[in-house]
Amino acid sequence: VIIASIVLQMLLMEVLRRVGRTLRVLVEGGARHNPPIPASTDKTAAEAAQSNTANGATGCLAYLQYLRHLRQRPEVTNILDTEESHLEVPYLDTLQSPLQPLADDLEFQTYETFERDPVKYRNYQAAIELALKDGLMVKKFDELTQNEKMMSTQHNASGMVGGVSVGSVYKVTIVVVGAGRGPLIRAALAAVADINRGYEVVKPRIIAIEKNPSAVLFLNSLLRHGGSISGGCVGNDVGLGSGGTASCWEEYAHCISIVDRDVRDLTSADVKAILSGTQPIQFGAADIMVSELLGSFGDNELSPECLQGVALTSSSPDSPCLLKHNCISIPQRYVSFAAPISSMRLHSEARAQAYSPISPTDGPGGQPFGALKAMETPYVVRAHAAAQTAVEQPCFEFSHLSREQEMLARHHVGDGTGSSGLQLHQQPDSVTSTMIEGNPQQQHGNTNSSTSPLASSMTDAGGSYNNDRYARLEFPFDPTYGAGCGCGYGKFDAAVAHMASQVVPENDSATGTVDVGDTAMTGGGITIHGFLGTFDALLYYSPPDDRKSSISIAPSTFSEGMFSWFPLYFPLREPLHVPVDSTVVISIWRRSDGGSSRTCGGRVWYEWSAEVVCQQTSRILSSTPIHNPNGRSYHVRL
Repeated sequence: VIIASIVLQMLLMEVLRRVGRTLRVLVEGGARHNPPIPASTDKTAAEAAQSNTANGATGCLAYLQYLRHLRQRPEVTNILDTEESHLEVPYLDTLQSPLQPLADDLEFQTYETFERDPVKYRNYQAAIELALKDGLMVKKFDELTQNEKMMSTQHNASGMVGGVSVGSVYKVTIVVVGAGRGPLIRAALAAVADINRGYEVVKPRIIAIEKNPSAVLFLNSLLRHGGSISGGCVGNDVGLGSGGTASCWEEYAHCISIVDRDVRDLTSADVKAILSGTQPIQFGAADIMVSELLGSFGDNELSPECLQGVALTSSSPDSPCLLKHNCISIPQRYVSFAAPISSMRLHSEARAQAYSPISPTDGPGGQPFGALKAMETPYVVRAHAAAQTAVEQPCFEFSHLSREQEMLARHHVGDGTGSSGLQLHQQPDSVTSTMIEGNPQQQHGNTNSSTSPLASSMTDAGGSYNNDRYARLEFPFDPTYGAGCGCGYGKFDAAVAHMASQVVPENDSATGTVDVGDTAMTGGGITIHGFLGTFDALLYYSPPDDRKSSISIAPSTFSEGMFSWFPLYFPLREPLHVPVDSTVVISIWRRSDGGSSRTCGGRVWYEWSAEVVCQQTSRILSSTPIHNPNGRSYHVRL
């Protein structure tokens, strides 16, 4: 019987967990257990042949069988044999251009992939339910009038919601921005159904705003067919609770309005028409606004511009307001993160993009991407043959809290250093990050920065939102090379990080050597080929219960089972060698021009650079030029 040591078992299983989907195992060499029996021994030829057949021609079959046994261990199968894992296989280390949903309409195949996510919409439903319970607790919503109560098909004089006595029925208007094919509508209806279980407390009105004509057609068909269409993933209640059934659509179909409009183009007449409606119960402006406009880097699909556009539409004194002054936004906050990554595979894939046509429809004869543009474009990628070399750090934060909610959040979490749910991401003490919020019109490389906590979106002198940002992130030398972060996608593995920290050799900074027993090796270090961008979003935080609902693809707070987003890979034109005892410094800008309207030709883009600094002397050892200056190679169209 062959049994490996515990250390070897853990090592083999970790290799299988990390790269098992693309790993091919070759067992060769001399067998130390049950080697082949040569014909010259005392055993008969038949006995020797039988023994050799059982152990293989080389006697190594037992080793292969033992590896197969390790492959079937739950620690490995729970990673490699899930539905999520099988869906990811075609995307491993495959670079994709980020979506531009504002400029382009998504295809149904893209919608269907996102709708299969079992975690995202369940968390959205939980967030909406928490927001409804909090609103009922403080009587935030408008109460039905006596005439409206008579029109209501159900009414319960008294009930209990979240431990709070409710003696009335309340009207709640929920606006869904970017409704797609309806998964957020289903999440909202499921949350309302859970609140109304046993007795009616909430009368909802759902306003779904969607610009994609194909999606609008699908939504209208969905309403006509009671929320279920054959072959449509939306009708399968993916990721929703018990309330998310087709019966919700039938019960609340008269409460759902589909608005065929780009949210950025809403006029006062549009808002007036939306709010007037034709229902016997008169609903007011929106109490809750729900959206899923986040990208792999949080704000890279222009969620801030879209949601702030809705707020600006509602802020004009001469026009009706789509949102109430204390309207709850789901998500409330989101933070983008970045971390250096070492992956020759991703770097080679990025270089290979230079020979691809700019437009996929052009075919092989189309104009090539070009080397410069290929290395100055961020890519969505399911990193696999890669290693994130440090714990990720926050770059930019965008908040969509009202003034009232912001004050309440400050009251519960102080300066953001407490343990409450509003603290999105806990960073180790060794992490250093510096952010400049507002308009970073300073010269590139200026490190005069603010160390104040992350701020909300700020406005300029004209009262419009300014979403330009700058962040300077410092990643000190990590002796474990970020072992717990894995490939940069997936939950941080604290056990692996602890094991790596226990076997780290002592480092002599004065001589630049690493001592291992009686020997020493010089040099060392690692090579980085870019950095990965991820995000952490707070959908909703309930101060009374100190509960939150969130989604994240940042390793330290990863939402397990969610696969709607892969990280955003920012390549470096030339790899950087990072010696032992040196710090990686990443500078990244979020910039824009042309105003906030697509009719003005507005653009948003990122610029980035990196440098390696000696920790002992603060001398810059190597650096890169600024990538994508002025959005010359890549931008997102408004």
